[in-house]
Amino acid sequence: LLSPSTVDYKNLQNADFRIWSKPIYAMADGVVRQVGNNIPSNPVPLIGKEEGPALETLKTQQIDIWNNFPYGGAGNHYYIQHGDELILYAHMQPGTLPFIKDAPVHAGDFLGLAGNSGNSSHPHLHIHAIQGVSPESGPLRPILFRDAHVISSAAFPGNPWAKMQNQGIPAVLSMIWPAPNPPFNFV
Repeated sequence: LLSPSTVDYKNLQNADFRIWSKPIYAMADGVVRQVGNNIPSNPVPLIGKEEGPALETLKTQQIDIWNNFPYGGAGNHYYIQHGDELILYAHMQPGTLPFIKDAPVHAGDFLGLAGNSGNSSHPHLHIHAIQGVSPESGPLRPILFRDAHVISSAAFPGNPWAKMQNQGIPAVLSMIWPAPNPPFNFV
């Protein structure tokens, strides 16, 4: 997940994460129902730091940075209606989301850059799906991936990436690589 081979957690920066500034694309055709595009990025990742100070920093970020925005916990985000399901794409970089509310989106459209905004401890893309049409108000739904690979964080080093074809994310902490070929091996 992190770019450097040795990690200095005290001086960790958002750009030290491989996902930082990677493009995010729409998973399917849909319509933008909610968008946030002006929430500042969290200044530093909190991963790998002591729980006490990191928790206090997260609370400070909530009060100072994202608490004043609608759905600010999601940071810069979209809620996109994909058929019967509303999917959240969250924690992107400010100013990189090109679509406005009610805009049509097509599978593969550029949605923005991965970031660390809102209720986020480090750069990542958070996605989840609900059944319904209103943000945060419906039962969670599984997201089926195709042409993707998954590896359990408990499995490496040593275990290869597994191909996902019309499957949901495993019920264990995992890493997903959304491409037909795995990125690298941990062995």
